[in-house]
Amino acid sequence: MNRKAPVQVKRMAMRSEPGSSSDEDGMSCKLQPKVKRMTMHASSSLEDDETERQTRFRRFSLKLNADVDCARDTPPQLDSSDLGSPKKIWSLLCRKDELYRRECDLLSKHPAMKPVMRSMLFEWIMEVCEDRRLHRETFHLAVDYTDRFLQNTRNINSAKLQLIGSTALAIASKMEEIYPPEIKEFAEFTAGGCKTEEILELETTMLQKLDWSCAPVTSVHWLALYLQLMGQNEIRPEKHVLLNMSNTTQSTPKTHLFSNFSSASSSGTGNDHDYFDSRATTTADNSFIGNTSYSDGHIYVDQRCTVPKLMRDEFVRLAKILDLCVLDIESLRFTYSELAAAVVLSSFEPKLLIEQVTGYRSNQLADACDFVEPFVKICEQIEPPGCPIPQFDGIPSDDLHNIQTAFYGALNELTKVIEIRKEKLARRKATQESIMFFRRKRLLN
Repeated sequence: MNRKAPVQVKRMAMRSEPGSSSDEDGMSCKLQPKVKRMTMHASSSLEDDETERQTRFRRFSLKLNADVDCARDTPPQLDSSDLGSPKKIWSLLCRKDELYRRECDLLSKHPAMKPVMRSMLFEWIMEVCEDRRLHRETFHLAVDYTDRFLQNTRNINSAKLQLIGSTALAIASKMEEIYPPEIKEFAEFTAGGCKTEEILELETTMLQKLDWSCAPVTSVHWLALYLQLMGQNEIRPEKHVLLNMSNTTQSTPKTHLFSNFSSASSSGTGNDHDYFDSRATTTADNSFIGNTSYSDGHIYVDQRCTVPKLMRDEFVRLAKILDLCVLDIESLRFTYSELAAAVVLSSFEPKLLIEQVTGYRSNQLADACDFVEPFVKICEQIEPPGCPIPQFDGIPSDDLHNIQTAFYGALNELTKVIEIRKEKLARRKATQESIMFFRRKRLLN
């Protein structure tokens, strides 16, 4: 670039000053300052562009590592010896979860869109994922991209919603799948509603609106992590994992995991919360003190989690509950880790073990559990615990639990949940009014 600049300037000067064409030395002397200024300007511009580029792609990493102190207790079961300090790894995961929090009123920026349209779009994406044998993570990434794109835009016509979903699914496939489908395949699923060129054009716009942050830790990823941590305890053989499938009780059936934690929770000595012992992670943390390579933001926290074989059927069951949860726009009130933790807490015992592996106290998840429980009950009625994992041709047996399945009739079930929620709120309001009435009456007397 610097070699061509003098020639270009020289030709421009020759055209402007024809009479000086024979005096090349003089021209060279006159043009030298101009060339120097242009070269310096070009070099400065390149440095600015490089700095801007580094800032753009480094911004999220700096924000992620700015304050990694986490209020949630680090699970003592967490083994991150190949990555770094367990405490810092856990703090990074929690920090990332907060940074990817979405606004619960994002549709208020798009008056033409209704919550049911969002639900219909995600149900359609689920069906596409099942047809193309895409992974659960791909579906949940597409949901995240769609919500965050709508959060960062305004006044989008509802007719463009399927185009947005198709583009989000295309990006998610490229992020997660080894062999992602071609863009034209997603266009074909829209039955003429979207063209390949439109998806490609929106793809760049969506990535810019997402600020190129395409690697959230989704709720299904948190679910896999929680089950992985639970599977590292001294769980007894499969015959000792009891599934309470009694239909005589109104409470949600829960899977009882017998381990060294169950005895502590049933002993009745002391407060359950006092059982949390940070010594399990302190030793691991001390081994990484002074290791600067783990404090410069070069820790990768998105490796795929491995669900223990004993719990893969439970993972599929709980993942379906999460699938139904994310169709409800009210799920945006919670982070991905809260949703997954609430589903686990509503389905497993002992409570102490769940609190340990999630880092949440049960009282911290009260609202999330209140939101999740109707979905858990409905899913238990449709498909009780113990159902086999769906089989797909060409999919290895150790990856079957990761393949996304469609939830046919999901909108009908979502409508039931909304009605249950309305009735529950009405009863709660009536109870509060009754309490206030008797309080006033007592004060008057």
